[in-house]
Amino acid sequence: MEQELIIPVITPIKEDGSVDKRSILRLVDFINSNGCDGIFIGGSTGEFAGMPDTLKLEAIKAFAEVSNGVKFAIGVSDVSYKRIHEFVQMVKKAIPIEKVSFFVCTLPMYFSIPDKEQVSFFKSVASEIGRPIVLYNIPQMTNNKYITHDALMELRQNEQIIGLKESSKNFLYYQSIVNNISSKDFKIYQGAEEFMAVSKYVGSSGFVPGIANAIPKTCSQLSKTADLKKALEIQKVVLSVMEIYKFAPWIIALKVILKHLGIISSTKSFVYDGVKPNVEKKIINVFEMAIDEYSSLKLWKNRGHRDRYAYPGKASTFNGS
Repeated sequence: MEQELIIPVITPIKEDGSVDKRSILRLVDFINSNGCDGIFIGGSTGEFAGMPDTLKLEAIKAFAEVSNGVKFAIGVSDVSYKRIHEFVQMVKKAIPIEKVSFFVCTLPMYFSIPDKEQVSFFKSVASEIGRPIVLYNIPQMTNNKYITHDALMELRQNEQIIGLKESSKNFLYYQSIVNNISSKDFKIYQGAEEFMAVSKYVGSSGFVPGIANAIPKTCSQLSKTADLKKALEIQKVVLSVMEIYKFAPWIIALKVILKHLGIISSTKSFVYDGVKPNVEKKIINVFEMAIDEYSSLKLWKNRGHRDRYAYPGKASTFNGS
């Protein structure tokens, strides 16, 4: 029972606030070599809501240049249809549109729309984009508005609308839409990493977990295994690694780990302040403890630490430039 693993990538940023193209190359190489099926640029983990459009486009172009061989998704969520329309036009000018496997869009942020307008909103976005889109349900960021069951039932009839990324962390809602709305032509992806294993066994189409930036191979193994016991064991490791979020916002915690592994050069963020060295040390210690636990499970052969988690063969020579 294999499911897709699509990673909502962080956006590597240099200390001067510019997009770090060399770190993007390392990050894509790291996650691709560890079993990812696709990358999602411009999601919450990518800090899209806090970045200027010019920087978002620069990041999209940098990822597009090095992402050959995996699905390539771009987030276009915003506060209004007009802003989405403008950004989509900029994306179409920045990169060849055929490189984009699908676009991803939430309900509008900040300004709430009535439930009865959800269908017309997403149909307008789909028509504007002219490419496949995946809806993104994340009510905690959209005025606590869920994409309704009735809207999903109608929207799945649109050939351009191919699925839903579900990040509400409301498992009753998730299970209901998997049972009643999912089909071979309309995929339901779980965005909450703490529910990966259980989602797998209620029929999830795949996973879009932010934690996979740091542990892509672990998440890939969970998505690909057909063994329930093994999936539950791996889920324990995912939960252990997620303890890093207790010390800093999740974006910063992930960047601390990726810098520790030699993949990115800076923990700079457009949304959050950095953390002090003592906090970084705590994050790294929790991560290393989780990795030790992972090793003790003896799930796979050749469990050398650096081979599994560091940028293969290059971490020791990374100079941070």
